[in-house]
Amino acid sequence: MVRHCNRLQKKTAVKGKQHMETTRVLIIIEGGAVRDVYADAENVEVLIVDYDTDGVEPESIKRSVHGDDYVGRIEPAAVDPELTGAFFAREQE
Repeated sequence: MVRHCNRLQKKTAVKGKQHMETTRVLIIIEGGAVRDVYADAENVEVLIVDYDTDGVEPESIKRSVHGDDYVGRIEPAAVDPELTGAFFAREQE
């Protein structure tokens, strides 16, 4: 299984000051397909972009900002800070 991790930044206010807090996203890929999307915070959506459009219905294909064909879908991340944190901790060892 291949696991890919990404970081998002969000601003939070603390006593009149703003600071950046990292939201961690864990994307689990198996056999070239996204199997699960997790985050350590609520209200996280991930856009999955697949440039492999072979065999895809033409009406499902979109054009990227770079002019490439792709199929995309938005996945809400399941909130699981314990699992997400465990994978990040392993990567930082």
